Amino acid sequence: AATVNVIIDTSGSVGHKELEQFFAEVDTIASRAKVYVLQWDHAFQGFDEYRRGDWKKFKIHGRGGTDMSAPIDWLLTNKLISDVQVLLSDGYANWHEACEFPFITVLTTPEGTTDGPGWGHVIRMKK
Repeated sequence: AATVNVIIDTSGSVGHKELEQFFAEVDTIASRAKVYVLQWDHAFQGFDEYRRGDWKKFKIHGRGGTDMSAPIDWLLTNKLISDVQVLLSDGYANWHEACEFPFITVLTTPEGTTDGPGWGHVIRMKK
């Protein structure tokens, strides 16, 4: 099975409803792959294996500022790049320069508000 790192933006600008949507996506991914969740706002907030249904007991950490470049550096530094990296965010963030690994950014904001990182695949989540 594939291994997927899911970076969840836990900054203060991400609302409760968005976090629910994020974990619904993580749950779906976990039905098909081994998943690790990296929580990040302006700093590291946790890296844990995720199993389907864990959203019921998953504790959200962070709720501060936003830095969506640093979690990629953290994964690179710790040699934890997996088969696919998925970043779930509202998109109000700074972005990492392009990297040579599979990367999907899922944004909750509508087209035209923020463009995302400018590399990898960008998907808009319906509210």
